Amino acid sequence: MAFLRIIRYLLCILAFTILPVQKASTQSTAASEEIKQDLLEIFGKAEYWNTDPETFIKKHQNLDFSFVDRRKTATSTNSDKLRFLGLKAYEVRIDFGAEKIKFVDVSIYNKGDAGAITQKEFEALVISTKNKIDEFTDHSGFSIRPSSPRPSYFVYRHQWGNTKPAFQLEWAFVAPHRSGGKNIEYNAEYIKIMMAPSQAAATSAQTAMSGAELALRMQDRQSILSNVQQEENGDLWIDNIPMVDQGQKGYCAAAASERVLRYYGLTVDQQQIAQIAETAAEGGTTLEGMSKAIVTVGQQFRLDKEDLIPTDSSNKFEGSN
Repeated sequence: MAFLRIIRYLLCILAFTILPVQKASTQSTAASEEIKQDLLEIFGKAEYWNTDPETFIKKHQNLDFSFVDRRKTATSTNSDKLRFLGLKAYEVRIDFGAEKIKFVDVSIYNKGDAGAITQKEFEALVISTKNKIDEFTDHSGFSIRPSSPRPSYFVYRHQWGNTKPAFQLEWAFVAPHRSGGKNIEYNAEYIKIMMAPSQAAATSAQTAMSGAELALRMQDRQSILSNVQQEENGDLWIDNIPMVDQGQKGYCAAAASERVLRYYGLTVDQQQIAQIAETAAEGGTTLEGMSKAIVTVGQQFRLDKEDLIPTDSSNKFEGSN
């Protein structure tokens, strides 16, 4: 009997303790939901675009933004707290110029972070994103002629230019086709949004530069040379190369290429490079694929390429060591 009384006593204690624990758990979940930050709550305010880099970082320490280089020309985050009109933002990059925000890139979907999805799911997400921007701006925007940087690979863009901020929605996919005697299925690649304070700023950010324009935008030769540092022990290294967050993708080569291209002033991201290189998120990038990508990117921006590592070195970047 004494044993049964002890059991009843313990059950009473558990009965009184379970409810508070459940309530605390509910409160914790609610608190977690409350910390989500929608990007339009920030960048929907015209005056906010005049924020300088240091002030921005201090204001949003909870969102895990960090500078990508010592010059503080850009900051990025892959914080799970950020949303774009309610949609998950996998990565956000903010570029600065003249001590204010130039433009903001938001990754709504990329297969490296989000994994593969079906054509139906991808198209539904594109439509949902477009509809949300239509509703926010009260404008339907206009479509840009699609481009195809390589066979069966298509990039579509839709812009809202008469709004503040201005928006560009961009999405890319690989259409079903045959290659090497094999049937290649539809492949969703990415959905991203660029925001800028005005249409003029958005156009400036998108403009592909010629070699002469690139030279004007780049630091002068002496400034570039000053980034080459040599230690007393003979070690040689280059300073001020922007950092890029690769996340969980298998995009190491693509991310490294983005760092170099951004160092020379080119606005290009690892998703674009990875698709040109035909990178597989699970398997990374082959040396041949990366070489082809660099040639294609170089043609787009009028850059030349010289092979320092033979592309037949066992398909590995370390093959020539």
